[in-house]
Amino acid sequence: MKLIRLLVLFVALVICVSLAISNRGTVAVGLEPLPFVLNVPMFAVIFGAMFVGVIVGGFGMWWRDGAVRQRARREHRHADELERDLNKTQDEMDRARDLARSANGQRALRGPEAA
Repeated sequence: MKLIRLLVLFVALVICVSLAISNRGTVAVGLEPLPFVLNVPMFAVIFGAMFVGVIVGGFGMWWRDGAVRQRARREHRHADELERDLNKTQDEMDRARDLARSANGQRALRGPEAA
């Protein structure tokens, strides 16, 4: 698995380097309402656009999955509450068995034999 990851990373690196070498010409980049213009290499514009796309896409996925994370937290709290209730009920049953055992002077039944 590590070898595959390294191969994919190497191929991506080769593609990025070849893209940067073949797009060295400068382009004028300006944001319309702002009064300045930057002359930058074309590969910087391409890589910058890819970087912004990754950041915006990651934020969009994080925002979209917020409801899923909230539901998971709520269900985790509910499961913890149910586990506490189960432990409390089991403790009460053990105390009741001990009381029945001491009251009857005999061994109280445990588990499926109680039925």
